[in-house]
Parts: sequence; structure tokens; C-alpha cells
Amino acid sequence: MNVDIQLALKKALSTSRNAGAYLLARPVACSLGLAGLTCVVLDYRAWISYGTGGFPPNPLVYLVMSLFRFARLLFGADGRAASPLLKAGKRGSGRDQLKYIEDLPERRGPRPTVIGRPVPHRHWGEQQPAAVTEAVSSYRSRLARLNPTLLVERTSNLERAGPSLGLHPEVLTPREGKKFTDKWGKGEVVHVHENDRSLHVALSPLDAANVIQVGWGERFPLAGLLSFVPVGYVMIYAPRDLEEVEIVNKVVLASCRWYTGEEVVDE
Repeated sequence: MNVDIQLALKKALSTSRNAGAYLLARPVACSLGLAGLTCVVLDYRAWISYGTGGFPPNPLVYLVMSLFRFARLLFGADGRAASPLLKAGKRGSGRDQLKYIEDLPERRGPRPTVIGRPVPHRHWGEQQPAAVTEAVSSYRSRLARLNPTLLVERTSNLERAGPSLGLHPEVLTPREGKKFTDKWGKGEVVHVHENDRSLHVALSPLDAANVIQVGWGERFPLAGLLSFVPVGYVMIYAPRDLEEVEIVNKVVLASCRWYTGEEVVDE
């Protein structure tokens, strides 16, 4: 066979194979792209349904939160490890070296499953009984009523929804000269998440370590990473019965005392 004809046949065969591969790859790529887009849309909707942690529910914020999410997976610390908080307590000064919680018992059963997002920071759990929800709310109201010059009930500044307990507007609370309360929720001490009934509280590092060690909560993913977030900022798991409410109330009271630097009373 003529050499020119052989070359022409090889070229035609090669072109045919490339065209076939292209035609096959194109629908595969489209299918993968569509599947990826579907996953992103579903994840975006899930993010909004969990509550966006007080941030505007738009695609740009979702993108930023997703970057935080992947950074946490790659480099984030274990939120259930107490050692960083124990070290922070030893390095700290003033109220950061104090403990406001004594005799905290171990929490029964396994920890709840936490949603794999830094914001919003939530956990899955059973429906909280109405009596338990009311007891948590009642204690929060009691603290505000018995300490009117220190604490007020209000809608959460951080979540933009849901109940919280914060510093009275006239109270100035520096922590060793650092007025983090001006930047972090404008003095928000504790807030409740209405969808899972967990709480976020600011504690001394040693109290936060204690809470984690006995299984009542875990560290907020951005605590200690961002300078304006208290290092002892933790999520307290939703209480499941009235006995657990008493324990959670101890934690809330400790948060109020550390945050204000005053002897907050509850009776």
C-alpha cells in the first residue's frame, strides 16, 4: 500500500478515535457538572435551613462559610479537646485563670452529632420537651430580674434571632484591658438556638475545658482563631430533661460571672 495512503488512514483513524472520546467525555463532564451543581444548591439550602448564624443568607456569605468549613476540615483543631483551653488558662491572667464552676458531673450518654459547619454551629437531637424549654427561659429571665444593673434579656445580636442574655447597656466590662464585648455581640453572654435548643456561652478557659471534659459541650470552631472571639466560647448541648437544665443553669451562671466580673446572683 502506498505510504501516503497508510498515513492518511492512520490520521483518519486517530481523528475518529479522538472524536469518539470527545463525544463520550462531553456528556460525562456535563453529568458531573450537573451533579456538582445540584450538590451545591442542596447544600446551600441546607445551610439556610439550619440558620445562617446571624449572617445574611446569600451566596457570597455561603461561599465564605464554605471556605471556613474546608479550612476547618484541613487545619481545624478538635472542638472536643480540652488541652488548648487548659494551656490558655495557664497563660492567661486575671479572670482567665479563675474557675466559676465546681462539681460538674459527667453528661449521660454519647455526645450529639454536630453539623459539620463552623457557622452555624448546631447539633442534631431529639425534640426538647416544652417543660425543659420553659425552664431554660425562666432561669434566663430570673438572672436578668435579679441583676437588673448587669444583665438584660434581648434578641440575640449574634444570631439576629432567638433569645439571649447580655450586658446592660450601661455596663462597661473590660477583660484585662481588652473590650472584646464591644466587638463580640455587643456584650452577649449567652444565646439559645431555636432550632436545636443548644446554647452558646462565653466561659473562662478553665471552665470551658471543664465543660468539654465532662461532655456537656464543645468549643466553637472559630474560638481562638479570630482575635475578637473569646477563647472559651463553647456550645452547650441542649438539655434533655429538667435535671440537665440544672447543670446547664450552672454553666450559664458561670458565664455571667466571668463575663461581668461581678457576683451575679440567681436567688
